[in-house]
Amino acid sequence: MEKIKVLIADDEWAICDLIEKELKKYEDIEIVGIVKEKDEEIRAIDENKPDIVITDLLRNNEYVGYDIIKKYEEESYSPVFLLFTAAPPSIVFTKCKNVGGYIQKFGGKFDRIVVEIRRIKEEMENQRKEIPLQNENKDNNKSNFIEFIKRFLKV
Repeated sequence: MEKIKVLIADDEWAICDLIEKELKKYEDIEIVGIVKEKDEEIRAIDENKPDIVITDLLRNNEYVGYDIIKKYEEESYSPVFLLFTAAPPSIVFTKCKNVGGYIQKFGGKFDRIVVEIRRIKEEMENQRKEIPLQNENKDNNKSNFIEFIKRFLKV
């Protein structure tokens, strides 16, 4: 079975450590990086091509996570973003089309992250089965992915 490649991005190292500790319990998940800053996150996404990025929207009092998510809506490659944030979900799901899930940051729901990662990966696999991508160009692949996210989020 192919491992689910996950990148963790948060400005609080304690949160990163707790997420990492939880994810390392599972053989089907591979952590491809842990980053704190915007530039590090972009570089890690571009270099590692994670399936899923666990990210916080608000970092250092700026909506850095949101900016990164919006950036990748315009790219030919975009991971699915799983938000682990204190920001309200209305901001998340109404504006970000490549977001696969939302978990309220405070409340110790670290075990739910694994459930969400697996759900998102399953949705991605099901989408690949529904839409043949081999003969389509990059623009069509991006369009298909965005349509999948829209259906998933029911936007």
